[in-house]
Amino acid sequence: MAKRSSRRSTPRGARSGARSRTAQRQAPAAGAVAERPADSAPRAEKRARRRAHAAAQSLAEQTALGERPQAPWHPLPLSELLIFVGLIGVVVGAIDKRLVVVGVGIGAVLIGTLDFSIREHLSGYRPHTTMLAAAPTALLHGAIAIGMLALHAPSPSYVIAPIVIDVPVFMALFRALRARFRDARHERVLAAGR
Repeated sequence: MAKRSSRRSTPRGARSGARSRTAQRQAPAAGAVAERPADSAPRAEKRARRRAHAAAQSLAEQTALGERPQAPWHPLPLSELLIFVGLIGVVVGAIDKRLVVVGVGIGAVLIGTLDFSIREHLSGYRPHTTMLAAAPTALLHGAIAIGMLALHAPSPSYVIAPIVIDVPVFMALFRALRARFRDARHERVLAAGR
């Protein structure tokens, strides 16, 4: 004997009543969906305002604030002299084809640049986050590549393999330096009374 389906055993009046109750339940939900676009407009405006505020804050962080921090050897412009002498060394070394002079010139430029960049960054005057994170990362990359070359690694590996280490090191340094700059900038803003 075949079973009767439960749908057929329900009287027709009860089925139509169930349908109308379901339609009534769904009607407010449909109304709520219709109201969402109106509610989302203020949300979109708030998001746009937040993005504009973040962009303005980022731009404000890029500009210099207050006076440039002075070096401990203040009257003597040592950093600028190092950069100038280093550039002369690079040019002379390139003309005479002396790699040692070029290397010393690049080193002098690097030291002079890092000197004032670190001072400006740590004092909250102007950010140099990317450069300060990239310099140690590049030195680490070079050291790993030279080590792999000394161990007779195949040629593409000592160029590509250190990148696996470079990316997390750069990101960690970048985040730490950015946080340090923001703290110093906040202190500078409070000191300036803005």
